[in-house]
Amino acid sequence: MALLGQTIARVLPSRPCRRTLGLITIWTCFCWVVFRVSNDDHLLTSYYQVEKVNMNTRELLGRIMTGKAENNTVSTPVTMGSTTESGEINILEAVPYIDRSPKLSEADLVKKLQPQMPNLPIVYWQENKKKKANKNASCTKYPDIYDLHFNNKYWQVTETSNGTFHLYGAYLDVRSKNRLGPTVRVLGMINRLEPKVKTFCQLWFNDSKEPIFSKVLEYKYIWYKKWGNYKQGLFQPYLLACQLPKTHWGKAPASVSIVEYQCDTATNNLRVIYNKPEGEKKKFAVCVKGMDFPEDDLSVRLVEWIELLNTLGADKIFLYNLEVHPNVTKVLEHYSSLGMVDVTPISLPGYQPNLPV
Repeated sequence: MALLGQTIARVLPSRPCRRTLGLITIWTCFCWVVFRVSNDDHLLTSYYQVEKVNMNTRELLGRIMTGKAENNTVSTPVTMGSTTESGEINILEAVPYIDRSPKLSEADLVKKLQPQMPNLPIVYWQENKKKKANKNASCTKYPDIYDLHFNNKYWQVTETSNGTFHLYGAYLDVRSKNRLGPTVRVLGMINRLEPKVKTFCQLWFNDSKEPIFSKVLEYKYIWYKKWGNYKQGLFQPYLLACQLPKTHWGKAPASVSIVEYQCDTATNNLRVIYNKPEGEKKKFAVCVKGMDFPEDDLSVRLVEWIELLNTLGADKIFLYNLEVHPNVTKVLEHYSSLGMVDVTPISLPGYQPNLPV
């Protein structure tokens, strides 16, 4: 036992050492507690400050929306990144950073929208919105925007008893050698080979509140069978022809609708495009099918090709744009500004995808 007591005495430190270690431990614990309390107090203060800012902001927005904002609100937007002379932001004097630019007039809005949706008669709608047809004057009404069935941005749809029509654009043909005389030609796709369904055109003119009815005289197939896809049920491209009555020769329709029966409420309405030539008629034009290469930068080759055609005497190049590389877009914009090319946006109709792949 004596030996064990001596061994323990050697292992344990002396009483003064134990007292010193105890004091150090107590002081360390005290410092840790003080640090935690001060840090938590700072977090609480920050939390309440954030809550106060959020409450002030919500209150300010509420007052502005109800028209009860205080007189000391400033008219100049203040963002959280800005500073004042004191280096602090008075949230009660700040206003939301919103767009306060003046709204476009209705006429300016129409001018902005028409190029974005070139196939819609937006200008005609705007000019004739206050016109009302006489009661029982016609068996049909002019279709408004809510009557139209859109397949996508550029294609409108009409269902018939024998096939679905997807319609893209309408054009007035007044060429002297046109055997039908002045004719409205409608470009569309139909999921039938040699469609037999009888349809009509509702022709709308600016100087009339009632439509002029014209029978669709032909479905002109504009595809070569050897190119493929010549199969019943697949969408096939056609030009529909509607002859203008002699009473309306010399006039350009504002829009046209294709219906199966004359008095149907149309689910399509296309602006009739009539680019009347000015000056001497040109002789050499080139038309290109839809361009679809979003991942291939063919800008240099396109420049070479356009310049070559220009050297050979081409007066204008007409291109249809599905999806192209950004550099190709820049090239097209450049030559469009020079008047050398004419670019028309287009998409695929029906169930076909329009993804940039």
